[in-house]
Amino acid sequence: MAQIRVFYESDRNQPFSLHPEEVHLWLIRWRKIENWIVNHWSLLEKPEDRYVEKFKFQEDRFRSAAGKIMTKLLASKYLHIPLERIPIRRGNYGKPEIVLDRNPHLTFSLSHSGDYVVLAFGLKKSIGVDVEQIKELPEYLELAKHFFTQEEFNEIKEIRHFYNYWTAKEAYVKALGVGLQKPLDSFYVKKDFIIEKGCRLDDWKIYQTDQIPDYALSIAVQEE
Repeated sequence: MAQIRVFYESDRNQPFSLHPEEVHLWLIRWRKIENWIVNHWSLLEKPEDRYVEKFKFQEDRFRSAAGKIMTKLLASKYLHIPLERIPIRRGNYGKPEIVLDRNPHLTFSLSHSGDYVVLAFGLKKSIGVDVEQIKELPEYLELAKHFFTQEEFNEIKEIRHFYNYWTAKEAYVKALGVGLQKPLDSFYVKKDFIIEKGCRLDDWKIYQTDQIPDYALSIAVQEE
């Protein structure tokens, strides 16, 4: 089982190292580092800057920029190379990846919602993270009926259950890196593992945490 270590934005300048058995979960409260984000805005490459500026609301622009800039900052520390030499590219289905000849298989996943930008880092493992602020959602049962399996739908007793399933399923799809090619009802989340075509996938595990009140947060990890 992976060991989940939790860090915050205040830890970004502290020394840290990532071991193969660990997953580092970064919970970034972007509002607390707004000035820092502005001061590091130039780290965004032109396509990233254009993407961020497309958002109508300033909050959305800052969330997006914070995620991209923090990814580069933390990756530079894990890889021990300068910030400006961290190239982030998107795969065929949109999954961001670090493209380096000497990358020691550092993988990451990014998600943001509300006041949080969340990053997960691992070594030599597929990883996905998803965070959602729990809000009133009158149609959540209809959404569950449409996107979830019958087994999952039967387990939903309240809105938090819906968000727990949603983030777990999103995290798994993000870890696979296949985007919308993977329907959310094509697999079943049961407790902390994945079932596909009636078979439990023993090399995958779902981790959920209540570190952030009023948010659902899930990490999907392909265990070695």
